[in-house]
Amino acid sequence: MNSAESVRQEQGNNRVETGITREQRAAELTLEASKRWPENTLAVVLLQALCRLTVARPDATEGFTSIDLCEEVDRQARRSWLADDPSKTVRIYWKKLTKLWEQKLEGLRQRSSDAALDGFPDLDRQEGGGTGNPTRYRLIVRPFPDQSTADSGAPSPVNQEAADIVYICEDLSNPALLARLFHKGLVFHGWRRAAVLTLVAAAMLFSVLLVILLLLTVQFSELRAILVMAAAIAVILWAIWASLGPIVRLPDNRVVIAPWWMQSVHDDRLLVWWKDAPNAPRMIKAARYTAGCPRCGGAVAAKSGRIEFWGRIVGRCEEAPEEHVYTFDHITRKGIRLR
Repeated sequence: MNSAESVRQEQGNNRVETGITREQRAAELTLEASKRWPENTLAVVLLQALCRLTVARPDATEGFTSIDLCEEVDRQARRSWLADDPSKTVRIYWKKLTKLWEQKLEGLRQRSSDAALDGFPDLDRQEGGGTGNPTRYRLIVRPFPDQSTADSGAPSPVNQEAADIVYICEDLSNPALLARLFHKGLVFHGWRRAAVLTLVAAAMLFSVLLVILLLLTVQFSELRAILVMAAAIAVILWAIWASLGPIVRLPDNRVVIAPWWMQSVHDDRLLVWWKDAPNAPRMIKAARYTAGCPRCGGAVAAKSGRIEFWGRIVGRCEEAPEEHVYTFDHITRKGIRLR
């Protein structure tokens, strides 16, 4: 018996179940997903309390009060929120939760689609007013947006083709200052597009000037000076390409390994040529794609194919990165075993 079923039995023994509701399924999915999030904060604790209440009390369609949520937090997480001001405490952490929710929503949409739900979970807050009309919080199910992914960088719902693993697009955890520019997607339109193109053009012009400098050095310098100059220019050109090359290649490749200044210690961040809807402008979006390894249960992350799979992005298991390797397709989000 899984944890969500235990909650229903534990808190809803007096209720006769006539079938699970869509909100219950969405709450179970959100609860299980939140347990894998790296953010171990009180905002996540609040979300898990809301999910458990939604599973246990499906008839409470109007939502739950701050006292309901504090009681659940105290019972499950062994906190003492009821000892403080429940309304103020929930309001503070709900605000933090809504910010975190924006980062997690795309992954939850994909999980909902993979689970064949008819919508995705979302947060809802009904403002109260006056005595006897408290503010209520609930988890609702919203319909999927009506969009085509035929020419979109956004990951599509999983099709019916056979696969060994299914990837989920995850947000970046603790992105650095520059990586935050691409965390939610940098719209490649207007002045942003002009800024990116100007930066790339400036880098190319600087590279050309370096090559011209080297040619001039060849004519007026000794061999040793020429070799030193050539080596220095090669290093500079390599650094420029390593920093901006992925952005240059992105429109053609649609997904690339993010440059070094965006990476984490795991080197598992990608740049995606993202498009939320057919008529929406393109975005340069930084993201991670992860899955569960069916062979050992470890975490699989999309990374560089290295020399063996040159030019490709593959899924590597963190527990056995050289042996548990899978293909990666950011559109279907599926992978098959390579070794």
